[in-house]
Amino acid sequence: MNLCYRFCKFGLVSALLIALPAMRAADATLLKSSGSVTVKLPGGDVKTLQDGAVIPSGSTVITGSGGEAYVQTMDGAIATLKANTTLEIGTGKETVNLKSGRLVSTIDPAKKPAYSVRTPKGVAAARGTGFVTEATDGNVSITATADVVTFTLSSGATYSVSAGMISITPPGSTEPAAPVSLAQAAATNPEVIQVVQAAVQTIATVVQNNMGNLSAQSATNLAAQVVAVASATAPSQAAAFTTQVVTAMTASTASTAASANVAAVVATAAAQAAPQQAAQVAAAAATAAPQQAAVVTAAVSQVVPAAQTATVAAVAQATNQSTESVQAAATNAASEATTVVTTTTQATTNVVTTPSATTTPSTSTTTTETKTETKTETPTDTTTTPQVDPSQTSNASSST
Repeated sequence: MNLCYRFCKFGLVSALLIALPAMRAADATLLKSSGSVTVKLPGGDVKTLQDGAVIPSGSTVITGSGGEAYVQTMDGAIATLKANTTLEIGTGKETVNLKSGRLVSTIDPAKKPAYSVRTPKGVAAARGTGFVTEATDGNVSITATADVVTFTLSSGATYSVSAGMISITPPGSTEPAAPVSLAQAAATNPEVIQVVQAAVQTIATVVQNNMGNLSAQSATNLAAQVVAVASATAPSQAAAFTTQVVTAMTASTASTAASANVAAVVATAAAQAAPQQAAQVAAAAATAAPQQAAVVTAAVSQVVPAAQTATVAAVAQATNQSTESVQAAATNAASEATTVVTTTTQATTNVVTTPSATTTPSTSTTTTETKTETKTETPTDTTTTPQVDPSQTSNASSST
């Protein structure tokens, strides 16, 4: 497996700003950018973009070294270009065309837009999910960080890539290798961890800045899945992932800011995926959202009962409380925690966390028009995304 990245150098372009026309159906919008971000217009002119600029259909967005761009391609879909990425907007039947680099896609599970990414090896598509697409040095990889992504080759063969799995098409090959779990891939190639780190950073930024107007329910659902995938892939970083996402979700600018127990949902997802890090995860969540410490402790203790004593001790140290007071508060929050565990489990039920997991490609002849439907290879129906409703976890009297 080769996920090495060759960084392209792009010349500096004129810093002149342009007055772009009113948005058309296939146009996109630059929501947020940093570093070197330029756009090549359909006529060939290359301009520098400002946040909020409309990107005409047929344009090519380019990020340089250290550059990053969050682009809303349609209602309910955000394409995030990482450094050294080249992406065409609204060409052909696909939403975007990834020429090279790394693209993180965030798709609202409530709106489920028909979103797809063309790559040099085929088309990745999904409705209401999150995934990372890479095209570097002849490699193409598809990583599902939430729900299921379909990858359709020019031959019509379709691969289903479930959350927590990666499919790689190596240089010189037209057929991707069978998808494997990210945990398995990371064991042999640590560079895979960079993919989940990018996914976590992206969902945190999207949620904290309320990009795309994700509802609290959609944001919580996607965040829980992404954190579960990342924690299973890199267990030693589970606490750091938890801190990053909980901090974002409890920020005043986030749609989840007023939602109760979002920290507990994220901590539960991380602890389920990396049970050996349960105490550290609980402490991280309690530090980032101390007002949710009790339900965090109770929920993590429920999903990893073997770590209950260590969890209580870690939270007590993180919040400068006695273990007795933390345990008492967790006991009082037990009913609330049960609701958190139920909703988190529903959201992450199809996330692949075992290193041995693999899937077999389908030989169906899915057409471009129908390949945007998500597919699963388990008996559970993942066409409709399980939703985490923060309002259901607001207090101990909430219905389960």
